[in-house]
Amino acid sequence: DFAPREDVLSASAASRIAIDTPAIDGSIALQGGRIDDINLRQYRRTIERDSGEVTLLAPMNSTYGHDAFFGWEMQEGPDVRTLADNTSGWTAPPGARLTPATPVTLTLQPRPGVTIERTISIDDNFMFTISEVVRNTTGPPVSVRPLGVVRRHGVPQDYRQNQIVHQGMIGTIGTVTQRSTFSQADKHARERGRNRVGRDARIRELQGENSWLGLTDHYWLAAIIPDRNEDVSIYFDARSTQD
Repeated sequence: DFAPREDVLSASAASRIAIDTPAIDGSIALQGGRIDDINLRQYRRTIERDSGEVTLLAPMNSTYGHDAFFGWEMQEGPDVRTLADNTSGWTAPPGARLTPATPVTLTLQPRPGVTIERTISIDDNFMFTISEVVRNTTGPPVSVRPLGVVRRHGVPQDYRQNQIVHQGMIGTIGTVTQRSTFSQADKHARERGRNRVGRDARIRELQGENSWLGLTDHYWLAAIIPDRNEDVSIYFDARSTQD
């Protein structure tokens, strides 16, 4: 049975949806719908027999936090307001468990008359598929747009600079790929702290179709892959813990 790791998770099992596939185990946090607890069952940290599984994603309040989450924004006049973000309180059916045979559906009512249903499925390996429906029963139409974020707190535990392997942010629009290393991200955050770049300045920006974006370390990549026909805006950013 699923039991949260005491050294990583501060939330109870009741606030999480267990993930169980031949390739990974872990959980999804109902707070924010965050995918933030992923272990690779077929890979170990060292060659020792009792070495633990490789942890790919971990809650942001842990030492090496690394997660992904999805949300919605809505346009109200000239203002863009958050409809769902990494703190929103999603609900799930009792006993829900994500396996290759059992997708799960999360529900959120961010404001009266507006409901979001998020269906998450997973294959036998590492691929999540997420589909969402926004329902509006208020009468007046609402204009909404989705967002997705992959983020990391600091650098990986075993990070070493490497001139051959890219480690950091990466994104592609069509045939154009942009990369920013962890070192470049750190410099950007420090420059922002010194007011040498604008508070809203970003490291890289891309827009177009046939896209994906993510964060990679020496061996592993956590990526978001939108529908290839969607017109997507991608940006890289880095901030200090004070921002």
